[in-house]
Amino acid sequence: MINRKIIYLITILLGVRLCFSWSAKKPLPKVGYTTLDRLDQQAMPLILSCSGMTLTEEERSLFQSANPMGFILFNRNIKSKAQTLQLIKELKNCLQDRSFFPILIDEEGGRVDRLRQFHADVEFPPALNFGRAVREGQSIIKIKQAVVENAKNIAKLLRSWSFNVNCAPVSDLYDDELGIRGDHTKKNPAIGNRSFSAVVDVVVNLSDSFIKGQADNGVLSIIKHIPGHGLAVVDSHKELPVVSNSLEDLEAHDFKVFKNLAGSGSWGMVSHIVYDALDHAYPASQSAKAIAYIRDRLGFENVLLSDAIEMQALKGSMGDRALKSLEAGLDLVIYGAGEINDMRAMVKTLTQHGYGAAV
Repeated sequence: MINRKIIYLITILLGVRLCFSWSAKKPLPKVGYTTLDRLDQQAMPLILSCSGMTLTEEERSLFQSANPMGFILFNRNIKSKAQTLQLIKELKNCLQDRSFFPILIDEEGGRVDRLRQFHADVEFPPALNFGRAVREGQSIIKIKQAVVENAKNIAKLLRSWSFNVNCAPVSDLYDDELGIRGDHTKKNPAIGNRSFSAVVDVVVNLSDSFIKGQADNGVLSIIKHIPGHGLAVVDSHKELPVVSNSLEDLEAHDFKVFKNLAGSGSWGMVSHIVYDALDHAYPASQSAKAIAYIRDRLGFENVLLSDAIEMQALKGSMGDRALKSLEAGLDLVIYGAGEINDMRAMVKTLTQHGYGAAV
């Protein structure tokens, strides 16, 4: 008797390739302000954060002098729409005048939903719901349309709150049932239902739809976590994952997703994971070898930024962490903890090494 998982897998691969074969050939949506040459070269290459729902005088003074590229907000910063709009206005007023002020948020849907209490009339489901619908044989065209509609609803909400960059979609592979990559991927505590699927074509095409839905409604996507978080069996928020799969295996699966999304017009968030096939000594977010691979082999020419550098996968002071990521080749570094002393240390270290307008 043929294993049911094998039947599922064959159905998915045949159906997805037949229905999606055209999409890899068409140009993915572009968002004009995402390119590297549009970044403010005088800004400090940091995405910073604040501690609460209003700016402290210490934060205001630091942000005005440092002129970071932008900011990211979390639950601790959000009480109401009016309060958040005022906070974002104050944050923008701290920065030197420029055409683009990146204001980031994590609004994936599912369990990562910073504005959950403010969209009770519209549900933002986890990504895996859409991937499961593909696996169950529902119309692929309708599912892609549903992803676009979901992303459009997210983008409209974000724009109305003055956010213009969303740290989504999660384009990592995640095996929730089929055992395609091996049973150990079910243990991944960081990704789970944030991912669309374990099937490359499904993830590429549904990520493409999500990016398009946001771009058409004025929000820039950040695909994550380049070059792939799905094989990690520990959470990089808490410790450093190491992936030992061969380069051949990674290029056929996890890395392939991001190679196919390299022309999407999105930014890319680089993971705090050691990939032995690229660099056994440093996580990708601090590895010149890994970042060169992402640029040269995966073809990602757009903005690359770190996952949040306060995560426990990294070691050293915040200043050292930020410097290592930038010197390895990243364009921007995210710091999301909102600790004023950490941010001062980062600004001091980067200023000493020639970053930003203060030099």
